Amino acid sequence: MEIEDFVLDDHYYETEAEGVLVKIHKDSMNQNTVAYANKILDLYFYKKPEIIEYILNYCVLDFYEGNYNRDEILERLKEADIEIVNDRWGCLSWKKHDLDEHIIQVEFNDEMQLSYVSIES
Repeated sequence: MEIEDFVLDDHYYETEAEGVLVKIHKDSMNQNTVAYANKILDLYFYKKPEIIEYILNYCVLDFYEGNYNRDEILERLKEADIEIVNDRWGCLSWKKHDLDEHIIQVEFNDEMQLSYVSIES
């Protein structure tokens, strides 16, 4: 992705890359945040099974226990969106899934390792 690929929409610059919505906060849009978004996109596709396993084990399975089993959750997740706040903080967000209205997010730390998983309404 290049800076020219993004279009301003409210508070974010947005583009779609390989079926994934990528959003960068408008106050942080620059070459560094685009490079960071590219890193997260690459990691998402390269390590997608590991990322899904991580969110399942660190919150999602427990949260949906009794409503969905593991296979049903995997079926309903769909693709994540990428949200970038600045060139050192971003997350993968699952907003468009078939589980319920909650937003599932996983953040990356400074070493580009998965860190915090949250489920928000």
